[in-house]
Amino acid sequence: MGFAVHKQFVLVLLFCFLVTLNCIVSKKKDDTVNQQLLGWILTSATNPSCLDYYSQENLCLKSPVPINEKCSSQEMDRLQNGIRPTNMQNREVLEELLRCWGKCNSTFFLSHSPCSFETESDYITAKRSGSTNSGNLWRQCQSNCNTGADSSFSKLKGISTTTTYWPYP
Repeated sequence: MGFAVHKQFVLVLLFCFLVTLNCIVSKKKDDTVNQQLLGWILTSATNPSCLDYYSQENLCLKSPVPINEKCSSQEMDRLQNGIRPTNMQNREVLEELLRCWGKCNSTFFLSHSPCSFETESDYITAKRSGSTNSGNLWRQCQSNCNTGADSSFSKLKGISTTTTYWPYP
């Protein structure tokens, strides 16, 4: 009986030590999680396709981009205005395009290890890179989205966008 009680005491003590250590070490992580939670609250009225797209991008960023800025009405209008032909410039097509781009982000995220970039600019550069398999996969996926070649997204049939890399400048 003494060994079992001693073992239980050691496990509880170890658990308390790990929790305390985690609290001390993860202050920055907690701040990031709090920022993401606050961002989610602020963007709860945001277009869900846009929110999903940029949330996926944030998985690869050490400092998440503010989704409420990325999914603002002005930004959504800018993206929508990049769709060609003009008769396809509507929110329904844009939302389908964002879902397709989200698929490309997921492909990049799953094939690029580790997926952890200092800035959004570094992340975009890595995705555009033709020197890595993950970059090539992303570029092909983006091209398929931006030309309507991905049959999984039927609303994009007939679409043409300004560049292969669009929506990035």
